[in-house]
Amino acid sequence: MAKLIIFGIVVIIILAVAYGYFGLNKKPTSPYSNTKVMYGYSSYDEYIKNRPEVAKTADESLINFVMNSGEVKSRAEASQNACNRGSDYSNKGDKETAIKRYNQAWLFDPKQPCIFAGFGSYYADSPKTVEKSFEMYEKALTLANPSSENDIENPWWILVDYGEALDRAYISDNKRIDYLDKALDNLTKSLAIKDTPKAHRALSFVYYHKGDYKEAWSQVHLAVNGGVDLKNFGTFIDVLKKAMPDPEGKY
Repeated sequence: MAKLIIFGIVVIIILAVAYGYFGLNKKPTSPYSNTKVMYGYSSYDEYIKNRPEVAKTADESLINFVMNSGEVKSRAEASQNACNRGSDYSNKGDKETAIKRYNQAWLFDPKQPCIFAGFGSYYADSPKTVEKSFEMYEKALTLANPSSENDIENPWWILVDYGEALDRAYISDNKRIDYLDKALDNLTKSLAIKDTPKAHRALSFVYYHKGDYKEAWSQVHLAVNGGVDLKNFGTFIDVLKKAMPDPEGKY
């Protein structure tokens, strides 16, 4: 795995040097950027057809290196590995590196649901791009497999992330009650697939914003009993207590 990371860094350096040497950074002829979603293109086919020659060379070198490394058996596996690294960086708050890894995952296999969920998470950070975020999450759901035992392919966690994104979007625009309704629908569907404390935590926020404080508390207890640390609620517990005391008297 360390070899793959080092090789990825080398590829980025080659791209940077090549772009500077040929002056492409002064007179851009394409939207290419490895820090933009899908390298700045609107589809995989468009990217493969129109990417700069230097990017094509770097892509082919990366694919050949990874596929001959003996660490993966397929491009789908290589894509999953890159997507997992993207999620790790995203969780650490390093969105720029996360996009680079998601883009690499997309290069290996553009049909991995994890990639589009990652893109959705990236776009969800700004109120200006929330609709684009929702488009990406919807794309992820169309690619997911509800019957898969592989979590990265199963939509339960995508539905949770999507629900959380919708709830945050409501906070930015509290006239959009439809965001809350969609969030509730997604989280309910997630629980039907797999009952997780993560989904219950997300539901506690949704019910709070809907004004159903009793159900919000119920979801808090389900989440905590399932293993969610109270610190993962931030100041929410105190906010909820001001709206309504804990019916169970635990907090």
